[in-house]
Amino acid sequence: QNDQQYSDGLFYEYRDTVAHSIHPRSGPVLGGTTVVVRGSSFDAPGSLGLLCSFVGLDVVAASFEGETGVRCVTPPAARAGAAAVQLVDSDAVLVTSVAFVYQPHVYVSSIEPVLGVLGGGTLLRVSGSGFIASPGLLVRIGSRAPVVARVLSGGMLECTTPVQPEAGLVSVEVTLNERDYSSDEVLFEYLQPLQLDELSPPRGPLSGGTLVNVSGSGFSRRAALLAYTNARFNTTRVPVVWVSSGELHCVAPEHPAGLVSVSVTQNDQQYSDGLFYEYRDT
Repeated sequence: QNDQQYSDGLFYEYRDTVAHSIHPRSGPVLGGTTVVVRGSSFDAPGSLGLLCSFVGLDVVAASFEGETGVRCVTPPAARAGAAAVQLVDSDAVLVTSVAFVYQPHVYVSSIEPVLGVLGGGTLLRVSGSGFIASPGLLVRIGSRAPVVARVLSGGMLECTTPVQPEAGLVSVEVTLNERDYSSDEVLFEYLQPLQLDELSPPRGPLSGGTLVNVSGSGFSRRAALLAYTNARFNTTRVPVVWVSSGELHCVAPEHPAGLVSVSVTQNDQQYSDGLFYEYRDT
């Protein structure tokens, strides 16, 4: 205190404490993503605690995960973009070389088609906003494992539905970082298995015009009301009239003589196994 004589000393330790990675590396502008900053030589927090500082945004509480990790939850951001991340232990700012990328808020407004089969494979188009190409872009359909999606535009992406064990309604949600999903509850319906048992009559003239009764099971009234249900005579599609879950009516189109396969779709994509219908030159 006189610029000459010094007190007895205490020890202060310099360490090469560096944060070198963050996972996940991105998340929505709404915040709420739990991230882990990885590094080396992290100590227990000092008397004032440990914080994560997202530069330009809020400072949030953090906790240690051993000597190599720090966990915290991202604060909200006003816009998409990158924010440098720093660790603050008491009053000390630890050196970092990581940044967190804020992504647009993802919103799902509608899907097409809204129906599919339990075996999966339906090509699903998802409309909404905030869709960007990202390594973590996934679509979760119900409780099944999420599927990879392809961005068509900022407002549309497409994916293929997975196999589902039971018929029913499930929600379709999107994530850009494999973790934080939308929560818009747009519903996709897995239909009961479709089976064709009999065509009556099983034959008709080349000119078509025969009223054909299709008997079977699993015919969805909702699919018919949405105009998804069609019959296909070989490659010619014709509309159907839903009578019950076990009966459809359609009119045979014109066709050359011979046997043709007749099948039915309830999502305008995937067709049932077919039955044979015979065209005769009568």
